[in-house]
Amino acid sequence: MSALSSVSQYYGWIVLFVLSFLYLLENFDRYLISVSVIPYIDYSSYEYSLLVGPVFTIIYAFGGLVFTLSHSDTGNGALRKVSSGQFIVLFLSTLVFSVAFGLTALCKNFWQQVLVRLCMGLAQSVITPFSASIIRGLFPPDQCGTAFSIFNTGVYLAFSMSLSLGEWMYDDYGWKIGYISFGIIAGNVWVSVTQTSALQLQQALVYSMILCYGLSGILFICAYVAMIRKLAR
Repeated sequence: MSALSSVSQYYGWIVLFVLSFLYLLENFDRYLISVSVIPYIDYSSYEYSLLVGPVFTIIYAFGGLVFTLSHSDTGNGALRKVSSGQFIVLFLSTLVFSVAFGLTALCKNFWQQVLVRLCMGLAQSVITPFSASIIRGLFPPDQCGTAFSIFNTGVYLAFSMSLSLGEWMYDDYGWKIGYISFGIIAGNVWVSVTQTSALQLQQALVYSMILCYGLSGILFICAYVAMIRKLAR
């Protein structure tokens, strides 16, 4: 059995793994601002409230509604083919919000942060509606509940990671390092996009898994090992 034949056998679960990672990354980026304090933002005034509230959530909610309506399907529940174009949109949106996330460390004032958060909100609003559509297309109704449960674990993993890993990086290395480190993931995603456009979808999934999860997973593991070693001293 060839490698691609093995991929075909577990196609839906590999796709779900990719989508769950993107969802985790989206939520981690969103939560980190709460623990990695930006020094020139007044966290006791309207500035912080605007950044995590209206500036982000309004554009996120509006974008999510638009993308949901434009990408809704009225099928009869039968599985439908998932196009590579859907993955390209997801990866491009991940590229945009990851670059914006990295730029958070380079901003110099409140209004620059507002622009960055607007970009993040719009780009991240793509993830949930497109992912839900793909999951419904790849899994039969009796497996959709399990698939969505796995997908939604990204919210809770991201929250715990931001409170532990994010705060540790802030305490030991300063406020910029968390934004820059996880913004670097955008480079992995960009390589995945070029592979997706050049190769068939199943091959692209293999490359995406190796590039996004391999490199990013190493980053997470190394950071957690360093954090645990410090706490053990």
